[in-house]
Amino acid sequence: MIPSGVSKIPVEAFYGWFRKSLPADLNKLWAQPVVMLRTTLKSAIAENIIPARFVEQVENIFDKIPHPQRQDLKSLVARVPMSQAAASALLLLADDASSINDDLISKLVVEGSLKKSEANDLGLTLALRRLADGNMDVIQPLKDASFDGIKGGKLRQVRDLIALEPEDWHSALEAGQVVLPEGMDMTGYARELTGRVARLFPTDFLLRRAGQVPDGLQEQLAKVKALFAKNPEAFSQPFEGLELEGLPASELAAIREIHTRLSRLANLHPGLELHELFAKDLSPMKKAREVERRIGLTQKTYQMNPDLDFLSIDYYPDSEDLKVIKLDGLGEDEQRMVFADLRAYQRVYHIAGDAQDARSMLGGLRFRVRRCVRKC
Repeated sequence: MIPSGVSKIPVEAFYGWFRKSLPADLNKLWAQPVVMLRTTLKSAIAENIIPARFVEQVENIFDKIPHPQRQDLKSLVARVPMSQAAASALLLLADDASSINDDLISKLVVEGSLKKSEANDLGLTLALRRLADGNMDVIQPLKDASFDGIKGGKLRQVRDLIALEPEDWHSALEAGQVVLPEGMDMTGYARELTGRVARLFPTDFLLRRAGQVPDGLQEQLAKVKALFAKNPEAFSQPFEGLELEGLPASELAAIREIHTRLSRLANLHPGLELHELFAKDLSPMKKAREVERRIGLTQKTYQMNPDLDFLSIDYYPDSEDLKVIKLDGLGEDEQRMVFADLRAYQRVYHIAGDAQDARSMLGGLRFRVRRCVRKC
């Protein structure tokens, strides 16, 4: 006898499953992968164990199965803007949300069942779900939010998440009134989600941020010109140890802020020799342009080699790894600086063990440690 609660499922379906040796205990039966239940049922039809007319009812039968993982999958698919045909194809091949991977998505795209835009949105939806430990309430607020650091302002694919800072997560989650995990506040949860992205994409997390040049760099350098006149290596020293006599007291707070900000910028690029550049007797305009050019060299190399893991390759001279790096348009001295910069990121990352911590460590490096990171 079929227990109440599943009476809408034809008794013939159970007969087919049981004849094909699946568990007769319903709890154990529903614990079987959805794909196995479907395949077994179709096999029972093909072998005439149950009538052929049920072949057209298979999907209707599965819609009635009390399978939590399948309901979770259907709920997730409903959050992705895709055609009904694409959704049906996905539900046919996936057991649950955790079984959807890059290979399955690529297969559906190649077959024409899934458009590339649908695939990107599906990947983003899955990534948000996994980052949030299955909490699907996180998904829509992040999709609805606008972010200054992303082209077009909206999340379109998984890698867009790399650009989000803790304050971005915070504002989106707060706007969406997302219920937080027990024991966490909004600030802590935003930092945790940023950290999870950093652990998933450490190279991209670090190098994308490495390409950020502060707005108004020339103006900032002009404001500390008098500081450089007294302290040529100002950004290589703590502010407290600088010669400040003669500088307007009303401007010291602003000068200190610029010193902190630009010292950190130089620290973030040990291989680009920005500290040495700042110490040169050049106009603020020339310094700013050269900073942008040098940072652009590392970014150009990163963008020309999108599939290369710069945090794990061998940077020793004549290594096979260096030979495959695309360096179109970079001169010998430029290549030297880029490799020194990337090698520094690699070393600090392996010390820190985490991309987010590595970024913080780089920004706070002192002079002697910085030299070792770059040259040791």
